[in-house]
Amino acid sequence: MEQKFLELIGMPASVGSECRDCLEWHMNAAREAGATDRELVETIKMAQRVRMIATGKHEKFSSTVRDICEKLSIDHRKEVGAEPL
Repeated sequence: MEQKFLELIGMPASVGSECRDCLEWHMNAAREAGATDRELVETIKMAQRVRMIATGKHEKFSSTVRDICEKLSIDHRKEVGAEPL
């Protein structure tokens, strides 16, 4: 695989891991390997879209986990005869 594409792939990984230094490094390396500014911008936009979708799924899953934990806590309090919180 061409170096340009390896560096373009590294950019979304950097966005996902919130590593600014990594993003800048991969952007510079991609540019040096022949990537255009348009390719850099499109790559970053795609990374942001993926991150937004993943964040939304994470928030929904976190809410589900909280609901499950709350139910388990209520069930446990009932089992031991404790008063609800």
